[in-house]
Amino acid sequence: MSSFVEFASWLRAGNLSEGTIALRIHHLKRFTRNHDLDTATPEVVIKWLENPTWKPATKLSARASLKSYYRWAMESGRLEADPTAKTRPIKMPPRAIKEAPQDALLTALEGAHERDRLAIMLAAYAGLRRAEIANLHADQIGDRMLTVVGKGGKQRSIPIKSILEEPLRKVKERGGYAFPSVDGGPITPDAMGRRIARALPGKWSAHSLRHYFAGNVYRASHDIRSVQQLLGHASIATTEIYTHVNDDDLHAAVGAWAV
Repeated sequence: MSSFVEFASWLRAGNLSEGTIALRIHHLKRFTRNHDLDTATPEVVIKWLENPTWKPATKLSARASLKSYYRWAMESGRLEADPTAKTRPIKMPPRAIKEAPQDALLTALEGAHERDRLAIMLAAYAGLRRAEIANLHADQIGDRMLTVVGKGGKQRSIPIKSILEEPLRKVKERGGYAFPSVDGGPITPDAMGRRIARALPGKWSAHSLRHYFAGNVYRASHDIRSVQQLLGHASIATTEIYTHVNDDDLHAAVGAWAV
């Protein structure tokens, strides 16, 4: 287990979030239930990743955890070979975007308490993740821009839409965290996710409101680079799910052609 502590320190030194570190260690512990990390062969790793009960996203994440561990093990001199080197990249199916409909958003806003309403609006009108909403501090609120601390501690700036100006001004005047817990610190991302989900009708989530934001910004601008920056995606490939063409788009494209 001491290797896990050292590996976690290495990840932490690279400024990875505690959530990512916990996920990496979780996968390693799962692997070591039946295998030894230091003696595992490529065949053993491939067989483990072959798990037919895992979804592609689980395989992708598990492979990333093992590759990260073996990179550390080789750089630290613990091992001389990487058994993940012969594993194939995980092929991911096209992602289906579960974008909350506007009527669900409006229903949630009408019935929510003031702070819950702000949380909902930060997801829908600024595209914030639940952790970014939970950790929002008054010091991050500017006159026209909101400074967001995203994954890996990376910062980005998001223009403040007019609908957010008044509730964010109140937070700025009050000071401290926008959503404080009983001990004065921020509430947890899980608690924030539950709070937003309870306010939404049906099975919609905080992340579906982030999709709502991204989808509307892209449809209005067709500027995928700006959407990438607003969402804080490291890769443009992640953002490209919002370029999906639907039937209405196809009809509009053909209709624009004058014969």
